[in-house]
Amino acid sequence: MPSSSQFIYEVLEHQKTDLLIHLLQTEADLASLLVILRTKEALHAITAALSQAGLPFQSLHGTKKPELRDRALRDFKEGRLRALVATEAVARVSDLDGIRHVLQFDFHEVAADYLHRLDTVRESQGSIATFVTTKEKNLLKKLENLAAEKLPRLESESFTYAASGTAPKTKKAKKNVSKPLQHKKPKLRNGGRDNKKSKRTKKR
Repeated sequence: MPSSSQFIYEVLEHQKTDLLIHLLQTEADLASLLVILRTKEALHAITAALSQAGLPFQSLHGTKKPELRDRALRDFKEGRLRALVATEAVARVSDLDGIRHVLQFDFHEVAADYLHRLDTVRESQGSIATFVTTKEKNLLKKLENLAAEKLPRLESESFTYAASGTAPKTKKAKKNVSKPLQHKKPKLRNGGRDNKKSKRTKKR
């Protein structure tokens, strides 16, 4: 970790989740990380990925019962969790005192929120990081003006970054072309001969 208490990771949008999991698995300095996302839908996608990776975590969102949110926050502060994933709305009203490391998964433009989180991690001698995508480079200048410094860029040495402009590979769905119905002719037994015995007529 750099000596600065605030820094950024430049990453492509489709690699943000992979980078988050990689940092949680490899960065020993991130003993516990508060991950803040913009929407509840994004939160659910991240928690599914963390669960699949086998990382101990809890989530905070508006539809979660207050007592469960309080328990999750307490477990996180006591070091029982590797990550606590929260929406912007809930993080704004939660008690973040004592939290050392914060990651803004989505770029956040509200100056008051950022400055409050920065003060919180500084009091705990921690850090605040922000994921910045190529589409958010213009917003980055605003963040650096707010921070009153050019923020250090970090890269994880063991993470494979995709080249700029590349998109995730998607498998093409096979077209389900329905074949026209074929009317099959009924099979005849005995090589096509009729089973009925021909009746012989008696000559008188």
